[in-house]
Amino acid sequence: MKSLPKAAPFLLLGGIVLLTYGAARWGWLTRLENVTYDIRFAIKDYFSLTALLNRHQEGDEGDVSQQDKRIVFCNIDDAALEELGGQWPLPRKAYLDFLNHQSRAHLILFDILFHEYSESVDIDRQLDELQTSLTEPSGFKRDEAAWRIRKTLAGADDALAQSAAQARNAVFPAFLWEVNASGLAMEQLKSRIRQAHLILLSDPSLYAKWSERPKLARLELAQRLGLETSRVDDQFMDLLEDEDERNLLAKIELFFQGNEEKMLNFLVDEGRDGEILRSFSEFTPVHLKRARGLMQSRETAQALYELHESQPGSSLFDLAKGYLVQDRQLLSDPSLRHLDKALRDLYTQRHLRKIGSGENGLPFSHKIYPPILGLLEASRGLCHVTVTPDPLDGKVRQYNLVIQAGDRLLPSLALSALLLDLGVTMDQVHLDPGRALTLDLPDGSRRVIPIDESGRIYINWQGRWKSTYRHTSFAEASRGKFSLHAKIVFVGMTATGTQDLNPTPLEARVPMVISHANAFNTLSTQNFLIPAGRATSLGCLMGACLFSGLSAYLLSRFWNPLSALAGFAAYIIGSVVTMEQGVILPVAAPLTGGLLSYLLMLAYRTWMETLRLHQEKERTEHLSRTFSSYLNPVVVQEILKDPNNIKLGGQNLEATIFFSDIAGFTSIAETLSTARLVALLNMYLTEMSVEILRHDGFLDKYIGDCIMAGFGIPIATSNHAVQACLAALANQRRAAGLRQKFHLMKAPEIHVRIGIHTGPVICGNMGSEKRLDYTMVGDSVNLASRLEGVNKVYGTGIIISETTARLTEGRFRTRRLDRIRVRGKKEAYDILELRGMADEIPDGEKQFLERFHEGLDRFRDRDWPLAAQHFHAAFALQPTDATCLLYLERCRENTDRPPEANWDGVHEIRSK
Repeated sequence: MKSLPKAAPFLLLGGIVLLTYGAARWGWLTRLENVTYDIRFAIKDYFSLTALLNRHQEGDEGDVSQQDKRIVFCNIDDAALEELGGQWPLPRKAYLDFLNHQSRAHLILFDILFHEYSESVDIDRQLDELQTSLTEPSGFKRDEAAWRIRKTLAGADDALAQSAAQARNAVFPAFLWEVNASGLAMEQLKSRIRQAHLILLSDPSLYAKWSERPKLARLELAQRLGLETSRVDDQFMDLLEDEDERNLLAKIELFFQGNEEKMLNFLVDEGRDGEILRSFSEFTPVHLKRARGLMQSRETAQALYELHESQPGSSLFDLAKGYLVQDRQLLSDPSLRHLDKALRDLYTQRHLRKIGSGENGLPFSHKIYPPILGLLEASRGLCHVTVTPDPLDGKVRQYNLVIQAGDRLLPSLALSALLLDLGVTMDQVHLDPGRALTLDLPDGSRRVIPIDESGRIYINWQGRWKSTYRHTSFAEASRGKFSLHAKIVFVGMTATGTQDLNPTPLEARVPMVISHANAFNTLSTQNFLIPAGRATSLGCLMGACLFSGLSAYLLSRFWNPLSALAGFAAYIIGSVVTMEQGVILPVAAPLTGGLLSYLLMLAYRTWMETLRLHQEKERTEHLSRTFSSYLNPVVVQEILKDPNNIKLGGQNLEATIFFSDIAGFTSIAETLSTARLVALLNMYLTEMSVEILRHDGFLDKYIGDCIMAGFGIPIATSNHAVQACLAALANQRRAAGLRQKFHLMKAPEIHVRIGIHTGPVICGNMGSEKRLDYTMVGDSVNLASRLEGVNKVYGTGIIISETTARLTEGRFRTRRLDRIRVRGKKEAYDILELRGMADEIPDGEKQFLERFHEGLDRFRDRDWPLAAQHFHAAFALQPTDATCLLYLERCRENTDRPPEANWDGVHEIRSK
């Protein structure tokens, strides 16, 4: 537990890092990350717009953002819609005029679909309007009018296609249906089922058997498909004629269930189309009505095209195409609609590159609807305009550069524009999902576009819809009011009620043509946004957790929230700066992890402080119990205020040690009963202890009549020697008062002897595991105890050491007694008698001390007779002084028996 407080914060922070990183990897923080992503773009847009306005005010027209200045939006807005047709879709003539007047534009990129012929418009509605406008509706020939309308509309389609072919700057997109995850295997399965149709219809004899002897025809068809005849039943034949592709796939899966090997053989059976179609040259237009589904597959169209190349003018291909060109009314025939689709598929392949049938992470579309034949042939490229919003909130942040359409790679409108701008074909595009899309440029260099596993890039939005790039009206451009020479023009529908609207990081709902333009700008300027790698993301998360956690743990409660907020703000600002440099730092995970770390460390710190307060409370109570009986309550309170001033485990201090006892206590005890002795002793100890505590002394222990106390412990003080001396003088006064009381009580008279010494001691809790007492030990304690006993030798009441006397700084009246060496010690000590306060000098005291000190000096000089004279003079001043008598006796002894020559004047104390 002792090491837990040191290691626990880092263990907790590590847990937060792992938890947050896992949550980010599992997608739990994606929505929050999107919010922070949008906020960064809003901040970036604000400062970009502010800088632009500042530069405009200063007259500087320089660019403040990375924008391709060739980009222009040509909007089909409400005014254009009203002026050019009044309703959607616009007539082909509006686009024809636009292409004729803007033929000098570098690229014209339509975010508008042209996958349906004009006659697919509600013909019945137009006929009703025409019939209503006639003065004689009874003579109206509806079939003839419908034919003429279709003829006119077909002519408009052809004229638009011719204009696009002449301008050579228009790109018409394809329409994709159900863009989702890759599913090539099922698409190939559908292709093989269509092949079964092809086999059936290409063999007149088999086709005849189909109606005359269906079972034999089914068996023969099954054999040609490489299937076991036992598996051919009515169910399989029925599914071949099912036009609902979803039902078809479900039935095919059921048919092949449990027989994956046959399914594999069925799927990989290649090369049959070309051989079968070689017999098509003998077909007549009558066969067109038989060929339901004949031209639905790309393989069929390719085979027809190859047959056309080898035998021009003799194939069904030419026949069908001729019908389509000559009279679009034939498109009302279902078989010709299939042929039109097949021909469009054929031309589509000219623009797209085959990438194989392997599964990958690219978005996949089972159906692709290219523009109508004429526009498809005239288009500079083929692309998709599918924009996939974020499924969580519908905002557009990323952009699909490529989509897999069958076994072909279909570029986006922005990528197609870039390829045309750089002069690169799809064959020069190399795809590495999750890493890069690489373009082989005409000059031999390469351009690398970083993409994710789905072939997407992050759109580097340059601003809001109305404030970014140049906007023009489609109606004015169609009239030739201005020229878009050398511009890259994005044409989109922006009129009220349009469905092509989505939110972006900067706006709640804008036309999606802006996404294509911003994606192209990102590609053109190479101002890519690349998410930080895993190592960088983990490092940011760890840094945020460590900074916020340690801020909460180490800083004060005032500074730690400010520090954490400053850290979060700095990280967000840093993420905006790095985004400006092209790196998307994660924000949700670091902020979440940092906040969790801050709260957890704050809670941990609070818990630790609560635990510490509890421990402090227990320690305070222990200290209070330990010292309340030993110390002055004021000192106890000081200890409790700051318990760190003492160390219960033991500490070295300089203190003044106080020992006292009653002279002749043993003899006194023998004359008293036990009860009376205890009562008198308690009275005595109480009186003495009061003065010790009053002078901030520490009552160590009572040993019978002996009192052991210390001054300057357990809290070190600078005046401990003075306090001890004051307590000693006060005890003597108390003892005098007790003598009077004891006299009245008929109790023995008592005299107190006190020894005081200052020196180093060790104090702390000492004893056994079951009983501990706070006490002090050391040589200084022993010497103080010896000094108390030395009083018997000199007949004094209070003896202090020279060390204590030096620390009192002349505040007391003292008499030098002797230089002694106590039993068991080699060192000699000067001792003094404490007689009273320095400012309280009784009559004759000064002369007494002078004569005594003079006699002591002569005694140490070995002048015994002169020393005796001074001691006699001193004794005459104070006839009760036992010390003078002691020295007079020593003078006689030394005169009679002089000490050795090396005598040092030290008196040996043999008794304790």
